[in-house]
Amino acid sequence: MDSLATVGIFGQAYANPTRFNMGQFRGPANFSITHIFSASYDYRIPVRTGNRLTDGVLSNWEISGIISADSGVPYYIFLSTDNENIGTVGRATEFPNLVCNPNTGFTRSLNQWFNTDCYKLPPYGTAGNAGKHALYSDGLFNWDAAISKRWPFGENRNVEFRAEFFNSLNGHTFDAPGDTVGTPGFCAVSNTTRQPGRNIQFGVKLHF
Repeated sequence: MDSLATVGIFGQAYANPTRFNMGQFRGPANFSITHIFSASYDYRIPVRTGNRLTDGVLSNWEISGIISADSGVPYYIFLSTDNENIGTVGRATEFPNLVCNPNTGFTRSLNQWFNTDCYKLPPYGTAGNAGKHALYSDGLFNWDAAISKRWPFGENRNVEFRAEFFNSLNGHTFDAPGDTVGTPGFCAVSNTTRQPGRNIQFGVKLHF
């Protein structure tokens, strides 16, 4: 069967820690984002003087954009070894024990995104109790913006210049940290692929 941890932004295609106990894998789906905000705008600046030269500079400007924000996406902690002695079959199969709240008792940094002391290795041959409790990655804030200008000529023709700014503020959103106990990257954030750096593109179009 497919993994119960798969699908979504931080889905893990080969992680199925509770394939022998479906009831223990209740929790937020990998794509379950608690809060999402999205707004768009488009505004044509209403400047027209009647002077052909002045209007060529000041009129037919348009600004638009999309602002997006969310509270982060969930991820889950797994063991890297077959502590239960049930066979790994090439996938992450087991949970650690959870002994405290992993969101408290530490200072957050890129090298420690949650409190690692809250995860302990269960006694050999036993199942961990952490289950599918969700930790959340960095929240997203992104602003894509555009500005354009048209120069009409003839009856139904115009030339358009357009500039687009993706992630216009050049913000960053950290991905989820390493989620596998006992690996070098456990608890550390290594990239920001949820929000690539600023991209700018320009274009000129003839409408006729």
